[in-house]
Amino acid sequence: MDPGAAPPPPPGSASADADCDATLPVDLLLEIAARSDAVSVVRCAAAAKPLRRAILDRGFRRLLAQRATATSGYDPSLLRGVSYKVEDSDADRPARVVQPVPPDEPSVLRFNESLAFEPVASRDGLVVLRRLRPRPLFGQSIEEGPPGSVLRVCHSFTGAVSVLPSVSIRDYRKHALLSVDDNGRAFELLVADERLRIQIYSSRDGRWGPVRAAFPRRQSRPFHDSYPLVIGRTVHWLCNPEPLPPGRHLSGPEPYIVAVDVDTMEATVIDLPRGCTSRMTASMSHRGLLLAASVDGRLKVVVSETQVISMWTMLPPVEGEPSSPPRWIRQVLIDKQDWGVHSSVQFEGFGLRSGTVILYVGRVGLIRLNLATKEAVIVYHRSDTAYISQVCLHEMDLSSLLQTMKPLS
Repeated sequence: MDPGAAPPPPPGSASADADCDATLPVDLLLEIAARSDAVSVVRCAAAAKPLRRAILDRGFRRLLAQRATATSGYDPSLLRGVSYKVEDSDADRPARVVQPVPPDEPSVLRFNESLAFEPVASRDGLVVLRRLRPRPLFGQSIEEGPPGSVLRVCHSFTGAVSVLPSVSIRDYRKHALLSVDDNGRAFELLVADERLRIQIYSSRDGRWGPVRAAFPRRQSRPFHDSYPLVIGRTVHWLCNPEPLPPGRHLSGPEPYIVAVDVDTMEATVIDLPRGCTSRMTASMSHRGLLLAASVDGRLKVVVSETQVISMWTMLPPVEGEPSSPPRWIRQVLIDKQDWGVHSSVQFEGFGLRSGTVILYVGRVGLIRLNLATKEAVIVYHRSDTAYISQVCLHEMDLSSLLQTMKPLS
């Protein structure tokens, strides 16, 4: 390189645009961008005016959707990181770890919130945090505390934080982000209590809506540590008909799913696939079940069975028989024997954009598994002295991000 040579033109300048036009056609550059990961697409959009104009066009988003068909509509590159809390007896204090994905790339996350808060929902770059409550005294139920948790909503990539007004119900369970728009600037947050009474916060209105109750045909109680699943405007909870006595797991009442349309408050009970829980070990709890979904909105249940990790997908109802029992198909994702795993598996979360499942495998550690590619990567190697909690997925919504970007002037 000639030290006396003029520096290259800055991105977005007329000279840079001319160089871009002189090297490769924009159509070819778009094909290259569509085969790149999400962060590379954003970088391409910042490179030159013609390329940015083409990337911001709806046609490019259709091209991205076509590319995603190879991975069942999921885009693994939309998972940008996994965070978790580590409590190690060999360390002075607990720590929150934020691991970028891929791990060898610089992190784009700006998530380093106080350990006084725990994540209770995440979607499209937003993380809902709830201030930790004191542990209940011996013999007390977790639901016996007062309503009105302190809630924050953080943007993983910009660092923006919103403090929400107090909610009217006991929000001891995991929450659900119903919608995230305008690259995280607008959102709806749903909280539910043990009786499936719900409240929805709208960032546009700046307030909580009224308390409303769902009335499924079975008296139901959602598991307090299972994440609800959002498909469209319907929220799905993994439930039990009555609280299980201490020490009893799946040998008690069979878990099932309650789906609530938040606009009409119509509640539907969906039984788990026949034989689903019987394939699990007797000691496995509901933490061996995970609600998931396909990009086109089909309900899925991921199950930690004795020998394998499987995924059940609910089929559409038979035409002309809308009231017929749900039909499911089963697919084996992972043979535990191939992993050399004979210990328990607990699910920690699911990311719809990337199709990623986070699971904790005893004697192995924290693992991220992609439902489309079947690729499994160890996020954290188990340690005899460490305890992992507060696991959270950080995904981005590329389509929403592109829609909020403006053409270069």
